[in-house]
Amino acid sequence: SVVLPDLRSWKVFRHIHHPLLLKAVKSVAGTANPACRYELVILSDGMSPSSQQQLIRLLSDSENITIRFIELSRELAGFPFSLSNGLSRASYARLLLPYLLCDHDKAVYLDCDVEVKGDPARLYSTDVNGYLLAAAEDPYIKCIRRMEEHRTEALYLAGTLSLPEEARYFNSGVLVMNLKEFRRLYGREALLSLACSDDFLWGDQDVLNLLCRDRVLYLPGAWNYIRSQEPEAQELMERDEDYRSAEASPLLVHYAGRHPLKKTDEEGQCRSSGSVSC
Repeated sequence: SVVLPDLRSWKVFRHIHHPLLLKAVKSVAGTANPACRYELVILSDGMSPSSQQQLIRLLSDSENITIRFIELSRELAGFPFSLSNGLSRASYARLLLPYLLCDHDKAVYLDCDVEVKGDPARLYSTDVNGYLLAAAEDPYIKCIRRMEEHRTEALYLAGTLSLPEEARYFNSGVLVMNLKEFRRLYGREALLSLACSDDFLWGDQDVLNLLCRDRVLYLPGAWNYIRSQEPEAQELMERDEDYRSAEASPLLVHYAGRHPLKKTDEEGQCRSSGSVSC
């Protein structure tokens, strides 16, 4: 594919389950600014050619959006990633972005279990100079730190990740990444080798929180609105003023393990990625 030199935004989605990816890509197309040019990049770990063609057809009427695919199976081979807590090997793909997009200094990464409601170009316009990335605080983690039944996780955050209670923990499903700074500080092999450790509860998300903890620009929660499947945690989340503001006007809904599509919805379930230029 051709990456235009004047591209001002790049969003990357990770392929997990194709129908959910369709929903994510469709939501990007529906919110894209006609005055901008978008390139969607799908990170695939074995996506079939027919699924790729379905995504291409979905965007056939969007003249300002192009799409390309990067196959990761060879890139991820040989690394014994921990696959606890429902993680897949493809979950670690975002750690490769600085090296997959080596001709870009900045990227927007999105998990594919998202529904975009605000123009992604607005997200890309976030200035990450001086930071490693921009992300929204994880409202679930913020709340469970105060719950006795989650004391083990609170101790883990303070110990393994060096994040005491007053320190913030971000959700990595929506990121604006400073790729140039990542490449300057961390090598590909070292980053992926660290991610293979069994010490982490939440996989590469914990790796990023550990490495970036002092260089994170926090986004408004509206750019990563999440609901918890635990009633008590959700109740605590809704007591937070910032969370209620995000809930009232979300710019991006992140389903984070929940099923956004009804059984009668022909699109099914998925995850995604892409890019933009104005």
